[in-house]
Amino acid sequence: MIPPVTEPAHHEASSRPTRLIVWLLVLSLALRLAIAWAPLEWLLRHVLADDSFYYFTIARNFVHGHGFSFDTLAETNGFHPLWMIMLLPIYSLIEDRTLAIHAALTVSALVDTASLVVIFRLLGEIGAAMFVRTVAVVLYGLAPVLFSHAGPMNGMETSVNMLLIFAYLLQYWRILRLERFNRPSALLFGFVSGLLILARTDNIVLIGVTCGLMPTIVESGRRTFPLLATAGLTATLVVAPWIIWSFHNFGTIVQVSGVSVPFMIKSELHEVGWTAVDYLIQFCRNLASIITFFPVHLRDTRILSPSTLAIAAVLLLFTFSAIGSLRNKGGQAVGMTIRYVTVLLMAAVSFVFVHTLRAVYMRGWYYMSIIPICIIVSAILLHYVIDHNPQQKQRLLIIFSLILFYAIAAPTLFETKHGETDKFRMVHAMNSLLAEGSRVGSGNAGVYGYFFEKGIVVGLDGLVNNAAYEHIRSARLEDYCRKVRVGYMVDPVAAFARTARYWDEKQLNPISAMEIIHMELGRTRQDSIALGQIRYDLRK
Repeated sequence: MIPPVTEPAHHEASSRPTRLIVWLLVLSLALRLAIAWAPLEWLLRHVLADDSFYYFTIARNFVHGHGFSFDTLAETNGFHPLWMIMLLPIYSLIEDRTLAIHAALTVSALVDTASLVVIFRLLGEIGAAMFVRTVAVVLYGLAPVLFSHAGPMNGMETSVNMLLIFAYLLQYWRILRLERFNRPSALLFGFVSGLLILARTDNIVLIGVTCGLMPTIVESGRRTFPLLATAGLTATLVVAPWIIWSFHNFGTIVQVSGVSVPFMIKSELHEVGWTAVDYLIQFCRNLASIITFFPVHLRDTRILSPSTLAIAAVLLLFTFSAIGSLRNKGGQAVGMTIRYVTVLLMAAVSFVFVHTLRAVYMRGWYYMSIIPICIIVSAILLHYVIDHNPQQKQRLLIIFSLILFYAIAAPTLFETKHGETDKFRMVHAMNSLLAEGSRVGSGNAGVYGYFFEKGIVVGLDGLVNNAAYEHIRSARLEDYCRKVRVGYMVDPVAAFARTARYWDEKQLNPISAMEIIHMELGRTRQDSIALGQIRYDLRK
């Protein structure tokens, strides 16, 4: 068996948490619970993404007997199943819409705090010093990203996804450390992998890269392949019910949420002449943008902003210091750790590459799947820096860097944010102005669908509407709206122009044939939200 990176007695690598770690866990949980029970208006401004309301609405409709449907008209596979399953008990017990949100976020808070325990355990097994594990717990436990739509308190699958990625990295390390891959570890590894796919199906990229490289770094050589097959079979059995249900109902195992918006984005980019070079440039931008999420989340997402450049400079100095320390190290344990780090970095790069090809632009919560890798790799490198330079000034320098990172991120916590509040005000107007039984179409339908009480809201972007996606592909969205009797539309003014591309063969803006009922004024006219009645007769 390979020992830890360094001797535990010398580097405090005890499996028992210190009092400081316990207090950090308590503080982290309290912070998350405070967010979970913050007023709804604050949540809409700061943490709840519109997509989270797709989850909430589908879960509510399911327990009311409508199946996995956002609009109660037809079922959809446009969601990640594990978080949806976790929401069902909440909506079966709680009728109040706002209280159910608080309950769902409470679950997220508990799950995300559990991630801190796994971080501590994983770094302990790797042999990281207690100081290093404390830094890692601080970075994740008190992360500014908690106060954003991308973070683990955003009401989506993010918290569950983060926990399972950390758990997967822990199981992967245990297999590498033991230098043997036996049947019990294969079964457990497969079970965790299956849950990870159910948490976010794009995690199959992380799993594919790490498992594909495992035979090259595990000493058991060829015997790894049958055990990987055992793990793969176990993962398949875990995922099978979702695959069978999706294929039976929709003829595909691919979620419509993963293809609809990317189809529209890529169609528009191809029309303006995007080439492979443009995709390569965007891939580099997506990679560089990781720095806006780690080590702290930045509101300013410009890669060359003063904030990102300052953080990049600190990280580069830190990386060079870690590389210098590694040159003075040797031995089998260090070699295994380096291979572990290399595999994780390759998995992260592959994840960004696949998403660039699939969707071009990466949304905030996509980056969160890479954060566990960033934390673990950074902690390992930090361990070597501290190990090579054990003087107290090295720890003080790390503490100063943390303070600098948080100081850079702090202003974003106090900025005025609108979030989803404009939509929330509009849905109140909809409840006042529209008649009972109204059907409203929207390209960003989450908040509207959850809080609209007079009828149903139909998603027209295809994220949670498989039938709408098929009509988007053929530019017959108007036919779909007629078919399901959509009488009204609500969206930002700018969004209607985009919808026109898929509305009919003439590509006429739907707003041109609408009788505007209400406008929720935004910062500009294009940001303003328009609610109008569709006059199909004017389209002829």
